[in-house]
Amino acid sequence: QRTEMFVRMALIISVLEGRLGAPKLLTGTIKNDVECTNPKCITKTEHYLPHSFKVQGDICECEYCDERILLD
Repeated sequence: QRTEMFVRMALIISVLEGRLGAPKLLTGTIKNDVECTNPKCITKTEHYLPHSFKVQGDICECEYCDERILLD
């Protein structure tokens, strides 16, 4: 039981010091000047979300709904 207490304390300290963080969920490029064309995309209703895209050449793929957009 005493060991469990020390493990919990170490875990709490690690979280408070920022050593244990959540993994990065968005891995693409933030392009707030590009808008997803999918009318059901979450970025249409949740305006605070960054417009994150995976860019490959002239094509952007929305990280939320996978809609592909051709850049001009």
